[in-house]
Amino acid sequence: MLAAGIFAASAAEATIDFSQQGWSNESEITAIGDSGISVAFAKGEGKSAPKYYTSGTAVRMYSGNTMTLAVPQGTTVTSIAMKLSSQTYNFADDNTGYSASTGTFTADPKTAKTGAWTGTATEDLVLSLVNKQNTAKKWPQLRIVSMTVTYTAGVETKCAT
Repeated sequence: MLAAGIFAASAAEATIDFSQQGWSNESEITAIGDSGISVAFAKGEGKSAPKYYTSGTAVRMYSGNTMTLAVPQGTTVTSIAMKLSSQTYNFADDNTGYSASTGTFTADPKTAKTGAWTGTATEDLVLSLVNKQNTAKKWPQLRIVSMTVTYTAGVETKCAT
């Protein structure tokens, strides 16, 4: 007798609220894991490392910083929705101020206070704030309050022998 395994797609979401992590003001943030999804922040080419600030309750990414979403084996990330801080800060001039290792990342930190990535990621996904000044000669930031990651995972179901 042969037992067969069938994989079916199972959609899931994981929301990470950075204000709920218990970090103190000006904590340097390197990594966080939640519901099988883990996120790592790095200084990258930036002058300052990413930090959490209680004013705005957000992780502040500076120009040149990166955020890497670790994609578990057998998982496909299809979207990330970010809520950004409503505080005034330096913004990238347009979406060329952001980069993604795959897919498309866009942000409207000034008006809608949102960021969004769409695509298909089956391996680690790296989002970056490009290391360049905006037209006002300021170094842009991205202040992330929370993010919701939508993904699918193969779920093994076993057939009867």
